[in-house]
Amino acid sequence: MCRRLLSNGSAPSIHLYTMNREGSCREILQALGLWQQNSIRTLPWGSHCYQRPLSAKDVRPIFWSYHPESYDWDEFSNGKLGNASSPAYNDLQDYYLFYLKGLPTKEELSKMYYNELKSVDDVKKVFINFIKQVENENGVKVSRLPWSEKENGTSVETNLIKDQLLWCNENGILTINSQPSVNGAPSTDPLVGWGKPGGYCYQRAYLECFICEENAHKLRKLLDEYPQINYHIINHDCSIDWTNSDPTEPIAVTWGVFPGCEIAQPTVVDPLSFRVWKGEAYDAWLNKWANIYPDGGASQFIIQYHTIENKIKNRFPETKTTVLLYKDVNGEKICITLRESPWVMPLIVIGCDVDMKFEEADLFKVFSQFHNTFKHVYDSESGVMGHENIMKLYEKWHLQTFPHSKLVHYTNYLYYSTDEQKQGFLEADINLPEGYRFSEVDFQSKDIEIICNSWVHARNGDMEVFRAKLLHMPYSLVRDQNDYPVAYEFLEMSSLFNHQYVHPEHRGKGLGNIVERDLAKKSIKLGITPNKAVLISNKNVTEASNRSPYWTRWDHNGEPLVYLYLATDNNL
Repeated sequence: MCRRLLSNGSAPSIHLYTMNREGSCREILQALGLWQQNSIRTLPWGSHCYQRPLSAKDVRPIFWSYHPESYDWDEFSNGKLGNASSPAYNDLQDYYLFYLKGLPTKEELSKMYYNELKSVDDVKKVFINFIKQVENENGVKVSRLPWSEKENGTSVETNLIKDQLLWCNENGILTINSQPSVNGAPSTDPLVGWGKPGGYCYQRAYLECFICEENAHKLRKLLDEYPQINYHIINHDCSIDWTNSDPTEPIAVTWGVFPGCEIAQPTVVDPLSFRVWKGEAYDAWLNKWANIYPDGGASQFIIQYHTIENKIKNRFPETKTTVLLYKDVNGEKICITLRESPWVMPLIVIGCDVDMKFEEADLFKVFSQFHNTFKHVYDSESGVMGHENIMKLYEKWHLQTFPHSKLVHYTNYLYYSTDEQKQGFLEADINLPEGYRFSEVDFQSKDIEIICNSWVHARNGDMEVFRAKLLHMPYSLVRDQNDYPVAYEFLEMSSLFNHQYVHPEHRGKGLGNIVERDLAKKSIKLGITPNKAVLISNKNVTEASNRSPYWTRWDHNGEPLVYLYLATDNNL
């Protein structure tokens, strides 16, 4: 409208009003060709506001270099500027309330990020096309990634490290922020210069990326051999938070020397800010990428795979856990969790609403896609768990796909504690009989061997699995006067109560209930809801659990829900 008014002579000028935000006016002026901007950057990072002299406020963590709108201290002076440990250091999501302009439509983004992602390689291509700034198969340039606010492609200095960035993304190191090393470049340099004329600019090389957990462990081991390189590796819930530098002190990564001025240090790596930024960075996978695709498409399946595995609480670094989500056109959801251990067979857990309304053909496609993505899981033995309704369909698909496979059924009831029952656990007194005491596991003794040998389902590799469970998760263990472990229970890797056992000569003294209550208290204090699966054939335990004031059986429509575990062997 403004262009039409000016071009046809209806108005000699236009007066723009704004409610405390200049961004919309600036973008209108830029679109009209009436905005002129100094070609020399005042600061080394992009700013959404007008160019202004350097001030004491012009210091920011590098993580928001391409995200100026979510790091706006001029409008929110008690926000993310200053000491990150301050109570005023608010949630970043608050700052999006004012950023509603200039966003591409879902259709535009899907052309940039592919209409459908069929593999992880398609995800890599998006990053590669962004670095190359060439048109993709849709004839569209990837001018922005979900971690950037502006449609400006890569920065000019990226050309200096373009080949290295391409190598990273081609090999699954998905880069979202970087800068080359600069040593004394003139402030007027067209690629890396900034600030007043006559100055000199310096930069540390910097790279920010997403990598899989396996490579994170390898990278950490490699970087430990190069102490001159600072690193900070963090996953979604901070269960991995590795750094070889001070955990609270910022490090300048950009600085400049200018005539008549103090040394300017406008860009820093701040460990405390990084822990805030990681939430925004991880959420971008879902909120700014996955949701551009139609619900239930294959792309949603792939994107969820890539992001949610980073969000899972990694209590077992020895074990890789992957979570896949699928939603059909009617909104029905299914979740498939895959747990892979270096010691024992893989475990697949399938979760969905008991009254699911999936079409059988659609479910079979989901199972087939899972199989095609993780073929190695089906090479030999594996375990599959889920409620009986979904497992009947899975078993039907499995037998059609592997007609000669062997299946062994274990039917269970599931029990959990309500909030009231959890409070009951916490308030219950625990009194051991005389001659017994609570104790810790002695990992240097035969404790692990004793516990593993008492497990009726023990197999090769279970010794290390038990060691990992007892090392990483809460447990309860009771010893007798001879210092022998006689009663114990711990959590399975999915937080199910696992292997409650009392040695025969010590039974009848209430030790089983005691270790269960002790474990429940420890779990609740960690935010874990007590839950357990009990074999239906184990009448004594199911009847005791049904009578217990601390447990609620998972029923559906007034009947106990059967939870099925299938042990499969396709190597026949």
